[in-house]
Amino acid sequence: MRILGISCAVPTNVIYSDEFIPTFGEGVVKKIVANTGVVERRHVKSGCTSDLVTAAAERLFEETHIDKNTIDALIFVTQTPDYLTPATSGILQHRLGLSQNIITFDVNHGCTGYTDGLILTQSLLKGLGLRKVLLLVGDTLSKIVSPQDQSSALLFGDAGSATLLENSDDPFYFVAGRDGAGSMCLYQNIGYRNGLHVKNQIDSKNDLVFHMDGLKVYGFTIDCVPKMTKNLLEKTDWLLDSVDYFLLHQANLFMIRNLAKIVKIPIEKVPIGIENFGNTSGTTIPMLFVNQMRNKLLHGSKLILEGFGIGLAWAGVALEWKDGIICPLVEIDC
Repeated sequence: MRILGISCAVPTNVIYSDEFIPTFGEGVVKKIVANTGVVERRHVKSGCTSDLVTAAAERLFEETHIDKNTIDALIFVTQTPDYLTPATSGILQHRLGLSQNIITFDVNHGCTGYTDGLILTQSLLKGLGLRKVLLLVGDTLSKIVSPQDQSSALLFGDAGSATLLENSDDPFYFVAGRDGAGSMCLYQNIGYRNGLHVKNQIDSKNDLVFHMDGLKVYGFTIDCVPKMTKNLLEKTDWLLDSVDYFLLHQANLFMIRNLAKIVKIPIEKVPIGIENFGNTSGTTIPMLFVNQMRNKLLHGSKLILEGFGIGLAWAGVALEWKDGIICPLVEIDC
């Protein structure tokens, strides 16, 4: 599998961490910013995740001059779809002018969304012999994060991405897993199990907002990511020093730096892009490509991409970069 191109889109609406000083106090905000590294982030005003991934995909089509009829599958990975039903991937197929003779999937994954999406893409390309797959990953977590919640209000941003991949014999390795016992460490308490029914109304705003147990997630991450990295290196037969860049999910600055220290990765090989965009869920890795790696990658660069978090899940892939197109960041008013 080979990456032909990557594009990302964000809203033009900027939210600054200092805006939360009246709510939480200056001392609290400064401490959160120091730990998370997030100074500002982008939030949609009325748009949806589909608007962001559409903008990213359209820019990608412009840059790659791709024949849309060669795209055999569309995968949309998000926790914030347009509707509970129908699947947003079908809406995106029509909106992007893709062939009706196409496979489409909605996948409900968050922090591991991009790496899980790459694994699913590889399985479709190789298992079904498809030509090209369009992987769309994005979230608008501003719609479900409470502005009164210290653990998340200053952390999450909105973004969407589009990655075009083609069938090839390029090496591709992956490691993935999930500890479902920790699923409720990060969750939104809305669904059919908890009373979502046409005869009922949600009478508590707590059902709508996102909940996070930061300490448990941190403990899980510090345990699983070093093991995931070790397993990936064993599968690839690469030495740690031979990897050019480690693109880690941008959970927060404190976590990224600690992971680099524990795994003994030189910090210059771990790009960080959380300051201006926050934690954009499954989109953090493609955002790194667009904002930090656009002029750094060389043909044959060895990359390890690792997602971890909500689920509790982990998914990492190892691949070599082969001159794909990385588009400039797209900004849209939505």
